[in-house]
Amino acid sequence: MFNFQVLSLLSKVPKNDINECPTTTTITTKKPYKCNVCRLSYGQGSTLDIHLRSVAHQTRIGRLSELVASGEVDAFLPVSEQPGGITQKTIGELVLPSTTSELEKVRFVFEIF
Repeated sequence: MFNFQVLSLLSKVPKNDINECPTTTTITTKKPYKCNVCRLSYGQGSTLDIHLRSVAHQTRIGRLSELVASGEVDAFLPVSEQPGGITQKTIGELVLPSTTSELEKVRFVFEIF
């Protein structure tokens, strides 16, 4: 009796729904809280806050000028992005060139745009 009920229920389900894998086709995750220095995104602001205080993030912040120079980090993005958050300085504005030649490079890049 049980097998008959299961079969009758399965016969009512459209074949497309049976063959599709829900993990790959229907699940979309929104992660609007972003750390542009580490290139990570989070679904909750509190998780981003925890990340911003982490040793991994602080280590990358310490190497920020090197990361910008190598192109690994986009200097025109803010450090973090949050929906409804306040406007922040860009990463490029936070990086202070250590030499005159680096200052000239930065000035040249900004003149192009």
